[in-house]
Amino acid sequence: MNEIRRLLKCANPECQLHGVACNPTLGEVLPYKGFSLAVWKWIAEEAKLYNQNARQIHDRAQEQFGLSISENTIRNYVDEIDVLLGNEIDEKTRRLLLVQGVIVLALDGQKPDANGKALWIFVDLVSNRVLKVAILESADSGTLHELVEAILQRYRVKMVGMVSDKQNNLTKLHDDWYPAVHHQYCQYHFLQNLWNHVEVKDCGLHQQLAKSIKHLYITSASKDAKVQVEGRGQLPVREVFKKVEGELRRLVKTRNKKFECLRGVEAYEGVRAYVDQMVATLALSDGQQQGVALLNATTADLHDLLVETRGVYEECKELDVHFQEIRHWLGKDCPSKGAKLSRGDHLFQKLWQSVKGAGGATKRADLRTFLPHKDTPLAKVEQEFVRLYDSYRPGLFAYFDFPAPVKTNSAIEQGIGQEKGRLRHRNSKANVGIQVRIRGEFELKQVYAGKDEVRAIIKRMGPQYSQADLKTGLQQLAARRNHETGEWRTDKLQNGLPEILQFLSAYWTKEEAGLGR
Repeated sequence: MNEIRRLLKCANPECQLHGVACNPTLGEVLPYKGFSLAVWKWIAEEAKLYNQNARQIHDRAQEQFGLSISENTIRNYVDEIDVLLGNEIDEKTRRLLLVQGVIVLALDGQKPDANGKALWIFVDLVSNRVLKVAILESADSGTLHELVEAILQRYRVKMVGMVSDKQNNLTKLHDDWYPAVHHQYCQYHFLQNLWNHVEVKDCGLHQQLAKSIKHLYITSASKDAKVQVEGRGQLPVREVFKKVEGELRRLVKTRNKKFECLRGVEAYEGVRAYVDQMVATLALSDGQQQGVALLNATTADLHDLLVETRGVYEECKELDVHFQEIRHWLGKDCPSKGAKLSRGDHLFQKLWQSVKGAGGATKRADLRTFLPHKDTPLAKVEQEFVRLYDSYRPGLFAYFDFPAPVKTNSAIEQGIGQEKGRLRHRNSKANVGIQVRIRGEFELKQVYAGKDEVRAIIKRMGPQYSQADLKTGLQQLAARRNHETGEWRTDKLQNGLPEILQFLSAYWTKEEAGLGR
């Protein structure tokens, strides 16, 4: 924050300011502000490029520059910065789309908490720009259609494609209003729906392994339990077998890696390899010693556990093989939609033939969806794989008809995650549902624009920005804030009253009916 200030002296010897250095005006000032443009830009960089909150900016300004500026003033400046950045980003989006002429629309909703409305984001996946952010009480297909039409008219573009996660309201939006537009079903969500069934069954396997190992004698014995160790006498069981316990606990302390690694399967294979090592080692030891006998008993318990869970392990392995084959098929480059579908049809027909008739299902059209559960029979899960393919098939490869090969809208979810992370840091708290509705629009636009664009906008900003646009943006921001916080005081004053009145109302009704005596 470097400023050059020119101090002038009056040349008139008779003037009372003659010989007194003064600063008649700053080189760059902001209208109606107490601080210069340099301060405003510095705050913008700290907040938007380095994600500093008001307290951090206040402390840094005081420490580095000796600048006394309140946290509230900083927050007000950041509000202005958000509005101005949003306007500049929208203007660049308008210019890009004017040349581009067409869009591939992706839209998704974000429900930041259980109490308020949802934030809906509309994105063009060709230019990767935010087109609109709306706060909606209800996102039925008619409401979404009105918003989409407003976007098309505002930017004067044609929608040639649509990408969604196949929510009912989004498929209805497409089918009712834009049936001629190619509709791509998000491939990530397709894989996610398959993976959920594999993951839940695998979690059941992992829980059983972890629970059994936790309750082994050597891992659950009391501190007073002793074991006879030759040459050393009676020693605590937990101390003697500390390393074995640590290794067993490490083996089940695994994590899933989405679409790649199953922790139950990994834990099972790790325990199995460790048991094999224990058997080989103990075969060379004196089985009459109490400590060795205890290890032999532990090995036997683990062997029984592996036998008991082998069936679930093999089911998880089989499901993972199917999943990885499907994932590889989706990810492999192919010259045409027809070739992709032909390979998929063959893959799932083969799977269907292996499970046809299980549970009485003889026709693919008769298959019905169900929630993932660890005890679901293997054949039923494989039938669900087939049903999901049949459901997603019409839109899995619509991207072949797009101007850009967009297969998924998962970038929206990533953007929403970044938005919430920024707001959590900005407000120093985890629950930011209200802030998402108030300021989420600005954060999402900045996330999609990227730091380089935000930095360039801040760098070229001068005092000649549009006061009218700024005022309009701040009024909209204030309206959202008032809507979110306007009922706080009323809610606190009425805390508990609705329940009491409901109880009394029921009591009075009984009294009138002669039932309250």
